[in-house]
Amino acid sequence: MVVYRFMEESLCVPLDVCMALTHKSLQKAIPYMRNRIFYNFFFAVAVLCLSGQVLAQEIKANVTLDKSQLTGATGINYVDDIKSVIERYINEHKWTNDTYREEERIVMNIQVTLLAIDANSNFESALIVTAERPIYNSTSQSILFQLTEPSWKFNYTPNRTLLNDPLQFDEFATMLDYYVLLALGYDGDSFAELGGSPFFRRAQNIVDVAATAGGAGWSSSTSTLRNRFFLISRLNDPNYDRFRRAYYQYHRRGLDVFIDNQNAARTNVMEALRSIYENKRQTADTFVFDMFFNAKFRELAGIFGDADQQQRIQAYQLLSQADPSHLTEYDKLR
Repeated sequence: MVVYRFMEESLCVPLDVCMALTHKSLQKAIPYMRNRIFYNFFFAVAVLCLSGQVLAQEIKANVTLDKSQLTGATGINYVDDIKSVIERYINEHKWTNDTYREEERIVMNIQVTLLAIDANSNFESALIVTAERPIYNSTSQSILFQLTEPSWKFNYTPNRTLLNDPLQFDEFATMLDYYVLLALGYDGDSFAELGGSPFFRRAQNIVDVAATAGGAGWSSSTSTLRNRFFLISRLNDPNYDRFRRAYYQYHRRGLDVFIDNQNAARTNVMEALRSIYENKRQTADTFVFDMFFNAKFRELAGIFGDADQQQRIQAYQLLSQADPSHLTEYDKLR
């Protein structure tokens, strides 16, 4: 499938439809048309197919490797390969049945800080993962999430090849699988209501396998409610569906129309924020909501920064209640 995500509701076009359009065989193309969408975008699809645009994988991972804290270690030059190994594993694997255009890819910025290594090539590290998706009709990106793993332990030996096997737990590959699926899930939710559900379910399966294997940070038997287990459990919990639907409205009906219609975009963003705030008030755990605001607080201040005074004040009042931890940024709206 070719995914033209910036068309209405994440339009998916089978490759043979493109071929049909290219050869002007409407009889072959029309059966694939969804009544509400395809007729409206028929010629746009034809142009995209005829233009020969470069198609790409879903993820574009950029890895930064910091080994400055491995002082005194000798004979470990091979650790430099970790950067390219992670990038190849994520960027070259086919994570979905869809093919994205180059400008539609999800950007993942992964910062790995190596903290220690033992004689058996067991590493201790810290990990920061940021996922971003493009904003329609602009060159800007919007952060989907940013998460920190203060303790990531894995084994890496020279010339090791990572294998994608969701049924087997591996400290190295499983962590990458989890975050890729998390990025695909958040991205999917931003383009269609609950559109990330298939990826969140796959991530839940990854967590279950890891928890059964006794992996650290993968189970509920922990003193914190803010680990991989609890995050994916919340995202698969229907009690958080209101947040996820608002997440779609925020991105697709807010950010993606901002260039064309700022008033409508701000109205939709405000409605999304009200839904997120109400869902937050109805749930005991705020992890998912805190993640949202940690990723979006500067973006939110920017969205309403040039609004009229009344709308700025409304945004300030809502945000100061929904996200008091970033009041310093929201004070700019007063």
